Amino acid sequence: MTDSIMSKLKQQLEIAGLDTLHLSDKETLLFARAIEEKAAVFEEICLNSPEKKPKLLLLGLLTKLQIEATARLDAQADKIGLMQNIFSDTLGQSQADKFSADSVIELSLITKLWLMVQGYLNMDFSLANDYALNAATLLAKALHSHDVDEIRTELLASYYHGKHKRKGDEPSILWSNKIISWFTKSH
Repeated sequence: MTDSIMSKLKQQLEIAGLDTLHLSDKETLLFARAIEEKAAVFEEICLNSPEKKPKLLLLGLLTKLQIEATARLDAQADKIGLMQNIFSDTLGQSQADKFSADSVIELSLITKLWLMVQGYLNMDFSLANDYALNAATLLAKALHSHDVDEIRTELLASYYHGKHKRKGDEPSILWSNKIISWFTKSH
C-alpha cells in the first residue's frame, strides 16, 4: 500500500484532530491496523465522489464502520461479559482488566473517531450525545460495567476535541469587523 493512499485517510483524520486525540495503547495499535485496511477504501470513495468534501466522505465511512462495529459487539457482548467474569473470578479483577476483546476496542476507537469528526463538522450535540450513550451502554454491557456515564463522557470528549480543533482552524473575526459589517448591511 502506498503512503499517498494511507496519508489521505490519515490526513483527513488529523485535520479533524486525530494528532492530539487521547487514545489508549490498544486503540492506537488497532488504529494503525485500521488505517492500513481502510485507506484504499477511503481513496476509492474519494475517487468515486470528487464533488463531495473529503470530510463528509470521512463522516460517511466512519458512520458505516460504527454501525458495523456496533453490530459485531452487540452479537458478542454477552459472551465477552461472561468471559470477563471468568477472568475476574479466576485471576482477580486487576488481571482480568488486562484482557479485552478486539470488538470492544474497535467500537470504542471508531466511536471516538466518528464523534471527533462530528464535532469538527459542528454537528448537533444532542445527536452525538445519543450516539455516545448507545455506544457506552453496549460497551458497559460487554465489560460488565455500571459506569455508562463515565464511558459516555470519555466518548464525548472526542466530540469536544473535534469541535475545539475546528475553532483553532477557523480564523477569528474581530467584533469590530462584525459591527461594521452589520451597519453596512443595514444601510
